[in-house]
Amino acid sequence: MNSLRAKSDQPFPRSAKVYKLVGSQWADQGTAFCYGQFDNDTNQAFLIARSEVNFEKLILTTRIRTTDVYQRQQGPLFLNSTSLHHLLTHTTRPLDTLIVWTEPDGADYALSFQDAEGCGEVWNFIIDVQRHLTLTGTYNPSPITQLFYSTLLSTHQLICAFR
Repeated sequence: MNSLRAKSDQPFPRSAKVYKLVGSQWADQGTAFCYGQFDNDTNQAFLIARSEVNFEKLILTTRIRTTDVYQRQQGPLFLNSTSLHHLLTHTTRPLDTLIVWTEPDGADYALSFQDAEGCGEVWNFIIDVQRHLTLTGTYNPSPITQLFYSTLLSTHQLICAFR
């Protein structure tokens, strides 16, 4: 497996708080060292969060899929979820240190990184993995998604033709 590596000389993993939405409240799952891993043999990638107190303890392990929608939160949010709004407005960290997503089973998670650089590196890992999986053909989009992308391509081609 290949681990996500920082572009700078700083080693991974990065410190982050892990949150899970339980009911209407964000529950703190613990402070963890967060990193990404890609397995070339299975062509699968994972976000992994191990406890800072006991590195052997897994707080979160989740597979990165091309169908998952991740959000890197930047700037003020206006959300229906008052608990996420509370989480974001009562943190001392800048908002560009937060990655939020929903698992296929409907569970919502948030990673709040200690610094923007760590968040950016994990965010880039997620984007690179999703791009790789899409380009290597391991992504099987739904017919609606295929129609959406073919429409975008056609629109893009039309715009370029008239320039």
